Amino acid sequence: MKFACMVALVTPMNLDGQVDYQALSSLIDWHVASGTEALVVLGTTGESPTLSHEERTAIVKAAIKQVNHRLPVFVGTGTYDTRNSIALSQEAEALGADGLLIITPYYNKPTQNGLYLHFKAINDAVNIPIILYNNSGRTGCNLEIETVHQLSQLKNIIGLKDTHSDLSRIATLKNLCGNQFLLWSSCDNNSVAYVQAGGDGVISVIANSVPSEMKQLMHYALENNLPALNALEKKLNPLIEASGLETNPIPIKYTLYLMGKISSAIRLPLTTLEKEHQIILEKVLRDLQLIPSISKDIP
Repeated sequence: MKFACMVALVTPMNLDGQVDYQALSSLIDWHVASGTEALVVLGTTGESPTLSHEERTAIVKAAIKQVNHRLPVFVGTGTYDTRNSIALSQEAEALGADGLLIITPYYNKPTQNGLYLHFKAINDAVNIPIILYNNSGRTGCNLEIETVHQLSQLKNIIGLKDTHSDLSRIATLKNLCGNQFLLWSSCDNNSVAYVQAGGDGVISVIANSVPSEMKQLMHYALENNLPALNALEKKLNPLIEASGLETNPIPIKYTLYLMGKISSAIRLPLTTLEKEHQIILEKVLRDLQLIPSISKDIP
């Protein structure tokens, strides 16, 4: 399961706040047609913390049905509660998920031993691949190198999605865990540098809006095709920067709204992109010819 670019899929919603399953199906078909290598549903970008258990189940069912084995589907099942994470992981496996993305427990700030035991308990409860997700900025805890090494020895744990800014971790992790243990950047803005430092790719946010281009960028980086890489990176950098104007997934949902793929709806406590940032993002999208020259008004 060596994917250069996986998309962290948004969860489309209607203006009444309900999940828009028709838009979800359309997005999935578009990603299949665009050559997307794998989907991650119910991650941070999918607004998983604001979804009920019933909605989570329905989204996983809908996504797997729509994909229909055309590409792998990973499901975010990590919470701050080990027992709940196990239950969600077992449910995702039973529904047909190809793998799991599991973030470190947030808010309760476990020790490294607690993190190891948490992930081991989930590993032992399922029989599908697991990608660890380390995002200390959102969770308040960091998966240290030795803990990742220990976890990499478990049967189902195949890799790590990492937001850590120290790219020297990549070589150390590869040396300890072996090349078969895959390392993905969590951040579009350092994805090229991450691959050039020895990483395997990115689990991408902006691939929601430019799936084929982001996939190509990662393959250029892996192939060390510098002329093509530099040209495409220069083209995409304004979009990557604009996608960081506010907390993810606020900018990417607004991007997809302008592209006519979803409504502008997002769930509190997240809010629609601020007006001054809308102006910046709209210009970037017009320059990339992703939207018409006339902008839309938020309903």
